[in-house]
Order: sequence, then structure tokens, then C-alpha cells
Amino acid sequence: MKTTIYFYSCIFMIILLVSSCGKDEIKTGKLIFTAVKTMPAKKSIQNINETTTNNFKDGTITMHTINLKLTVTEIWVSQGEVTEGSPNNLIWHLIGQNNDLKYFDEYAFTVDALPAGVYKSIKMVFKNIWYRVAVLQSDTSEVMELRENMGTSDCSYEGTIPASFFSTGGNYKINENGKFYLTSSGEKVGGFEIQENKIAKVYWKLGGTSNIPITACTFDWVDVNNNGVWDCGTDRTDNFNCPPGVDVMWGFIVKYEDIPKQ
Repeated sequence: MKTTIYFYSCIFMIILLVSSCGKDEIKTGKLIFTAVKTMPAKKSIQNINETTTNNFKDGTITMHTINLKLTVTEIWVSQGEVTEGSPNNLIWHLIGQNNDLKYFDEYAFTVDALPAGVYKSIKMVFKNIWYRVAVLQSDTSEVMELRENMGTSDCSYEGTIPASFFSTGGNYKINENGKFYLTSSGEKVGGFEIQENKIAKVYWKLGGTSNIPITACTFDWVDVNNNGVWDCGTDRTDNFNCPPGVDVMWGFIVKYEDIPKQ
């Protein structure tokens, strides 16, 4: 009897081993996600509420954006493709979380074991309040932070807003029926591939994918109440003027590197 039990136990173990060997291992690769910009060395930042200027003309002043300051609470990626009118039934992989207000180029996340495959979509969750870091065109040593709102008209609301979904067709949001709708066709993700023997580097670049820096653009600060101080919800930015090739706030550039041999 003991011999019979032993025999069947051995058969069972062999079946388990063969079954395990037959299963495909989940292949993974490394992703490095980094926000970057092109600009001169960072100058000291002043609070706009403490900054006044007398070189206005008709209540406006021309400025250059040099950076952004914002809170990105979550970044996800998916191998699925976001399309107009489709539901959000994609599988998402979290690659980074944050709850702090940071300069754009301070964002960086690394995932060492992301499932291999071609990724077509990126999901981001932002907080409503952000700051445009800018300099006067007439005096680039004067740096200001202009408090703005991203998804509402309420400059006092500091919570999160509905997620943005960047995919092959542009930047999407989800409507009240749970379907994707396009908000910007220019902010596209061309896709990136995760491979076992490669490091995929996704650069989230300020000013889009061209080599022209965002600092080449100008805009007007319209001081609606003519008090020389930026007032969120009252003052506004207008007359954005950029060279050809810079027509979106940001874009995505993908590079690959071989994993160093141990």
C-alpha cells in the first residue's frame, strides 16, 4: 500500500514539474520616465504676489514661459489604445505617484519590471492649481510664478481634476457617459516598447517634440485690474506666439538603451 501511494505521489510531482515548465514566463523590461525642458540655468524664483512692475503698456506685458510648477498625482501606462467614443476598459500599469507641487523637470519615475509589449497610452492625474514660471521679455532676470487653474475656473480649488489620457490620436478625457473624447490632437503618444534586453526612456518634454525650447515663445500677461500684481481668476494670459514647430504645451520622445551586462 505504501509503495502504491509513493508511486502515485511521484507521478503527481512529475506532472506538476512538466506543467510548470510548459508555462511561459512573464517577460518584463525597464522603463525610465522623465520630464525635461530646454532653458537657461534656473534663476531664483520670486512670488508673483510680491512682485510689481511699471513697464506695462495698455495693461499688458510680454513674457516668456521658462518652466511649469504643478502637481501630477499619478502616471499610468497601457498597451491599449484610447480612441474617440470608446469606454475606458484598458489595463493600466501605475508607474509613479506624487502629492507634492514640483517644477516640471523634477518629475522622474523608474519601473524595473514592467510587462513587455508595445504601450500606446499614458494616463495622468493633475491637481487643479499650477503655476506658469515666466520672465519679463524686457528683463529676463525678473522671474514670476503665475498661479493658474487647470480644469476649473475656481482658483481656490486645489484638488485633482479628471484624468488626461494621451494616446496615438492626441489628448483625451472621459465624458459623463464614460466615453473618451478628444481635447487636443497635438499632444500625441507615438508609443513605446518594453523589451527584456532594452531600457525604454520616455521623455515628457515641455514645448513638444521639436528642438525649439519653450522659452522661444512669448505671451501677454493682461493685468485686468491694472494693479501690477498677478491675480488668479482675474488677470489672464493671451496672445501666445511660438515659432513653427512649437504648437503644444508638451510632447513625448522615446529613446532606447541596451541593458548593461553584469
